[in-house]
Amino acid sequence: MDTELLHLVIAFLWACLSETPVSQKHTQFARQFTSHDVLYEIASMASLCFAPGLLEVLMNATPPPFGFFQKLPTEDYKRWGIYLVLLEKPSCRTRIYVGSGTNRHWGVSYRFDQYDRDCKLPSLVSKSLDEGYTIVRKGLLCWAPLPSAGQVPITRLLFIALEAVFTYMFSAMSVTSRDNVMGHICPWDRATLEYDGICSHSCLKEGFPDNFKLTVEQLEADAVDKEKKRVELKAINANNYHHKQMETNYDEYMTAANARVAKSRALNPGRDAEHQARRIAENLEKKTYRCETTYNASTHDVTFDDHGTIVLGSGVYRIGSSVEFDWCAVSATLALREMGKKTVMINTDSDVADKLYFEELSYERVMDIYELEAASGIVVSVGGQLPQNIALRLQETGGAKVLGTDPKDIDKAEDRQKFSEILDSIGVDQPAWKELTSVAEAEAFADEVSYPVLVRPSYVLSGAAMTVIRSKDELKDKLEAASNVSPDHPVVITKFIEGAQEIDVDAVGSKGELIIHAISEHVEQAGVHSGDATLVLPPASLDQTTMDRIKEIAAKVAKAWSITGPFNMQIIKADDLEGGLPALKVIECNLRASRSFPFVSKVLGLNFIDVATKALVGKNVPEPTDLMAVKRDYLATKVPQFSWTRLAGADPFLGVEMSSTGEIACFGKDLVEAYWASLQATMNFRMPEPGEGLLFGGDISKDSLTKIVNYLSPLGYKLYAAEKEVKQFLESSSEGSIEVEVIEFPTEDKRALREVFQKYDIRGVFNLAQARAKTVLDVDYVMRRNAVDFGVPLFMEPKTAELFAQCMSVKLPRKEGIPGEVRRWSDFIGGKPL
Repeated sequence: MDTELLHLVIAFLWACLSETPVSQKHTQFARQFTSHDVLYEIASMASLCFAPGLLEVLMNATPPPFGFFQKLPTEDYKRWGIYLVLLEKPSCRTRIYVGSGTNRHWGVSYRFDQYDRDCKLPSLVSKSLDEGYTIVRKGLLCWAPLPSAGQVPITRLLFIALEAVFTYMFSAMSVTSRDNVMGHICPWDRATLEYDGICSHSCLKEGFPDNFKLTVEQLEADAVDKEKKRVELKAINANNYHHKQMETNYDEYMTAANARVAKSRALNPGRDAEHQARRIAENLEKKTYRCETTYNASTHDVTFDDHGTIVLGSGVYRIGSSVEFDWCAVSATLALREMGKKTVMINTDSDVADKLYFEELSYERVMDIYELEAASGIVVSVGGQLPQNIALRLQETGGAKVLGTDPKDIDKAEDRQKFSEILDSIGVDQPAWKELTSVAEAEAFADEVSYPVLVRPSYVLSGAAMTVIRSKDELKDKLEAASNVSPDHPVVITKFIEGAQEIDVDAVGSKGELIIHAISEHVEQAGVHSGDATLVLPPASLDQTTMDRIKEIAAKVAKAWSITGPFNMQIIKADDLEGGLPALKVIECNLRASRSFPFVSKVLGLNFIDVATKALVGKNVPEPTDLMAVKRDYLATKVPQFSWTRLAGADPFLGVEMSSTGEIACFGKDLVEAYWASLQATMNFRMPEPGEGLLFGGDISKDSLTKIVNYLSPLGYKLYAAEKEVKQFLESSSEGSIEVEVIEFPTEDKRALREVFQKYDIRGVFNLAQARAKTVLDVDYVMRRNAVDFGVPLFMEPKTAELFAQCMSVKLPRKEGIPGEVRRWSDFIGGKPL
């Protein structure tokens, strides 16, 4: 324990408690903390520990830099603590929230887990997240071991007081409250702070659930008594019994409950045994168990002598994490069972694993299960990003055996600095980027690489909060508004390559050797999230030379990161030439399965996860095979499915953040046939028919608008535009003579706008705007949003709109009867279903 730091903190704490008005704090503070010495003694008994460097920060005349927050400890396993949350949003000042975690059994880790699951967050944090802020760091300012039952009330009171004083220290209160009566507790000049707070000292006024009237011995005895009652309640399946009832009508409840149980057994002799036998028989038949962990139990329902392999699924369903990763986890489990291994799955499917735990994917819960099962290993590479986020901690802190790629290598792929350095070392190209610490440096770099550029804080994970900047003035405004670009708070600026083609690589490696790979091309231009992109496999536009170069890059990456298991890369193909060939630049690499693994497995007729699982275990690993060298007489497209109708007011616009909630894949003899089938499925077969109206808008400089109108004008559609410039551009660019009518848009009257759509019989909208709308009155936003609201097919990306128009020109007018190209999936791949 740092005695000097403890004295300093207690001095702050005593000043906080003694100077806070009586009306603004709970009476228990005055009753329990009667003097400075008493407060110091209680803090010493609690064995308080503090974050490294906190003493220097508190004794310094200047506010703590952002680098201090970045170094706060994050290890929260089973201890109480005061935590600090850092929230970031582009072009806005950073926000800070200070809170406490005093859960009786799990301490602050229970609170951190709620942040990870976005569950029961403090209202002020939740409000910031709704405003577009992102949590970029959670760290501990101080902590203490879990107290004994007798010390819980006084220790919890101490931590609530510490929460208040750290709130004052870091001036973590709203901007309007900076002149609060307790503002002088902040040891620095608050005018120089580079961050805002989003909490106040209201925690001092809250009530406490603890009983201060009992002695330590009585509290210990009470805890033992409650544990005994909990076991008794569990024995009669009283799972919904509230703990407060134990102190009021426990005896009455138990008497009545036992009477009900006795009566039930008398009326139905042998029923309980029969029911239990039936459940056991069902489990034996399935050869699987569905398990749920609980603190409210005295015995286990299953044994733990299998030493099975744990497979982590995708966790809670959300955009970007859903059924595709379920398929990967299930496929891995089936492969493990075929190899004769016992399997334990967390949160995906109870029918394929020997045991299923329907639990959250937090470090604490996974380690509980891992230790309970005495597992032989754990798979983190088939369930998406959540398992990856805890992989390093599982190995380094928990001592778990992670199968496949070393979590340290996973970290090297997640960390932008390490990732880029490794790519440079192996001669793999990437877009120009730099970590910058001042506005002047940022402007100089942007001028050097030319606009547009991508800007984001360097400590924001997974590309969140990324912003596209298209001019020097916009860059300056963004960075100056943030007012936090410094050596301790740098930003990363990356060259944004417009008009490039994005390529997905799904692959499996074994001990650094590339075993199999699949190359899919995006229809959309680079800049659209890969989860929102239309994939084409085999690629329709890539030549063999490009395919060979991509394979070479995948092999280099597999070797550099010593990959064992699945991995995915995004590569962009740019127009600038390298030795007479198009440039190939790696923009991302995930050392795990991706959302497209099920798609490529179905299209190529080989289960990639099955191969990856063999690599993870090191058993029956196949020889390296080039699946892309096989000539196929078909291709398939994977098309995203959006849920814009469920998000009232949201702007239907594609960007770097994923928006789709599903996908549909279809096969065909060529790109037109496959894409046409996929689109009909996603749009419920509501295709615009010749003679109906099509509405155009967006940036008139797009060449795609010209191609689209030339495909569609011969089909007899009525063409409309929302602006006069769009009308003039379309009429002047068309190969033939066309007429485009301008429609007046009542942007503020939804009912009148509906009448406009009905009057002109608008059945399709093409809006190719370059940037997201800034206001709800923007014509492009109104066009996109109301197309969604009125159930009209919407195309907002140039290349997909162009391909759709090409499909219309080939497939319309529709022919009666069943299309001759309808074939079974097995007929395409020439094999058995996976």
